[in-house]
Amino acid sequence: MNSRQKLILYIGATLILVMLLLPPYVFNELNLGYGFLFEPKKFQDSELRVGTVNELTLLMQFIAVSLITGMLWLANKDKK
Repeated sequence: MNSRQKLILYIGATLILVMLLLPPYVFNELNLGYGFLFEPKKFQDSELRVGTVNELTLLMQFIAVSLITGMLWLANKDKK
């Protein structure tokens, strides 16, 4: 593995970590945007109406970053 491949994997892992720490939130099909994992987004500043993590969007983001990272890693392979 060359230095470019290591950098690509490092950037991909960092993006996935950021996505997990700042997931997308939803409340009754209404997008609330992104927020810190341990402080869920609230709907209209209400303490009782707390959004939940939008798992489908988070999964799609994870798949996209993983595929792009994998393709870039393969494309930067040393040619022998």
